[in-house]
Amino acid sequence: MKHLLLTTIAAVLASSLVSINVNAEPRVINSSTISDFFDVAFNTQKQDHELVGMVVSVVHKGKVIFKKGYGFADLENRTPADPDKHLFRIASISKTFIWTAVMQLVEQGKLDLNEDIQAYLDFDIPKTYHEPIRLKHLLTHTPGFEDQFESSTREYADLQPLREFLANHVPDRIRKPGTHIAYSNYGSAVAGYIVERVSGRPWDEYVQKELLAPLGMTETIAQQLVSNAHKEAHAKGYRYEDGEFNASPYYYINDSPAGAMSSTAANMANWLLVHLNLGELNGHRILKENTARQMQSELFRQHPEVNPMLHGFFQDQRNGVTTFGHSGAINQFYSGFNLFPEHDLGIFVCHNSDPGSAANWRIIPAFIDHFFPAKYPESMTPNPDIKLDDYLGDYAPTRRIHSTILRVGIMMFGAQIKQSGEGELLLFGKRWVAIKKDFFRGKHSNTKLLFQRNEDGAVSHFFLSDGEVFERLAWHETPGLHLKLVAATAVAALLYLIGFCLRLFKRDVSSSTLPTRDRWLGALLGILALYYFYRSSQVFNMNPDDFIFGIPFELKYAIALGHVFVVLTLLSTVLVFLQWKNSSGSLMARLRYGAFTICNLLLVVVLWYWNGLSYYFT
Repeated sequence: MKHLLLTTIAAVLASSLVSINVNAEPRVINSSTISDFFDVAFNTQKQDHELVGMVVSVVHKGKVIFKKGYGFADLENRTPADPDKHLFRIASISKTFIWTAVMQLVEQGKLDLNEDIQAYLDFDIPKTYHEPIRLKHLLTHTPGFEDQFESSTREYADLQPLREFLANHVPDRIRKPGTHIAYSNYGSAVAGYIVERVSGRPWDEYVQKELLAPLGMTETIAQQLVSNAHKEAHAKGYRYEDGEFNASPYYYINDSPAGAMSSTAANMANWLLVHLNLGELNGHRILKENTARQMQSELFRQHPEVNPMLHGFFQDQRNGVTTFGHSGAINQFYSGFNLFPEHDLGIFVCHNSDPGSAANWRIIPAFIDHFFPAKYPESMTPNPDIKLDDYLGDYAPTRRIHSTILRVGIMMFGAQIKQSGEGELLLFGKRWVAIKKDFFRGKHSNTKLLFQRNEDGAVSHFFLSDGEVFERLAWHETPGLHLKLVAATAVAALLYLIGFCLRLFKRDVSSSTLPTRDRWLGALLGILALYYFYRSSQVFNMNPDDFIFGIPFELKYAIALGHVFVVLTLLSTVLVFLQWKNSSGSLMARLRYGAFTICNLLLVVVLWYWNGLSYYFT
């Protein structure tokens, strides 16, 4: 019987679909069944994700029923992961402590969720829109900021004071507050600074004394890793590259309230318990019951069919089971904090290796599919009245960078919707069946795909039922168009160089040829264009972690090449004008050179669009 159970768990983990269960009856939850699940989960996921370690804690009906470490906290020294001893970076789960601190101050009357955040700050945020950014917008990730990426440092000594960083790195406001969710570390860090301003204490000191100490979370640290004792107790994060694991050095983040904390799985069990128990644990109350209930209530919903944002928590629903919580990712640590209020159940799980991100993201859905299985979705007949052309095109996540060269990330994180058969769309490799206008269901799952229209009636956004938001790109913004322009420039450069070499070999100096100066400038432009494309392609293959500390040298070099290319292209444009003014060379020679220059000018436009021309001037 146990063998059958373990086989079932492994099958669920290996599948991307909801579990197939005819009766769809919930399974018993106790320490034994939980242990069986996570034992199989780790061993199964190791086959797909090359994991180093994992720690887990599970609470149920007011008690810790399971905690365990898997694999290693330190692979080099073969140190087994210990849920009681080893610190794992919990990353953005740190935000749940900030939101809890905010709600403490709200119930004390020191903060108001509807207040303009400017009332609490001692630096200015640009008033881009008439609607102010209110404190509630920070809790729901709807302040309208663009994303930021360059917020980390390799050395503790290089960390900036929180106020200094926030005041000097205000991101652009790109949408009205309260319209769409766009996850914002900056907004969360601002909330932490507001806690500092109102309480009169650094945010990490406030969290340590007002939240961690009362709950007995003595192994959890709000400040970033500094002491030798903390370093010895801290697990290492690992990246799997070229067939081996390499330890990633601990790095520091300037927007510290957004993700700086570390904890043990055992300590995180207390954090699960206090929120399941509405603010009280072992006689210590950190929130009034009404405040705790408010924190677990809806604060923002961007579509009636999409899961809402609570007061800092993300709500989800799968197989009819409602959960809320938060996830985190930093320094090769991937964590999940999940509460099942209807079942008085909570789970914390953290992996310490990459590609552990996929393992961490999948483990809770697999847990739900196993313990709360759903029937396999019934087959659906597409609605023939739905006009699919309305939805086709390119989309980009609302969480993205607009104002810097890292805007180019959309090339990797965008989405394209295509038609896939009658009444079906293809998105993220999955098929979606048209049910009614702007409403689609997964063909092989219970997930939803929903669309929103603008004032003109055109599709402007799509939502997945888990809350992800993508906005439609205009035709001139689509990555495909820009890649075609780049390809056209590359082909033009190659053809020009071939023609240049042939004419050079023939030593053609007849009156039909263009001036030597023009031809050699064109050759230089062709060589520079091809070399620029080569160097830029190398940037896309770099380790993403290299970008969180600032613009890497390789990208700075590519940007510098781009600037040289722009100067030479403008010079060649002047030469084209002189060629036609002076009737230099043959008509065909002038046309070829002009076409080549136009292609180069199109590349200049592409560089401008992706902010490749502003880096050295901002």
